[in-house]
Amino acid sequence: MPPFACMELLWGGVSGASFEAWLDEVRGAGFAGVGVHAATLRPFLDDARGFDTLLARRGRVLGAAGR
Repeated sequence: MPPFACMELLWGGVSGASFEAWLDEVRGAGFAGVGVHAATLRPFLDDARGFDTLLARRGRVLGAAGR
């Protein structure tokens, strides 16, 4: 089966404190990556490396970003 990304809208709001817990759930569900809204990415605009580290620790990638 090809890898798929999980869109955050399947879980509801995942920004802020719930973001890392959501990444863990995405990993547990077997998704290869995540798709997030721009508002979820906004806190990481000044720390792209930190965002990448959050994904890399879980073996996930950013598959999509939207408005």
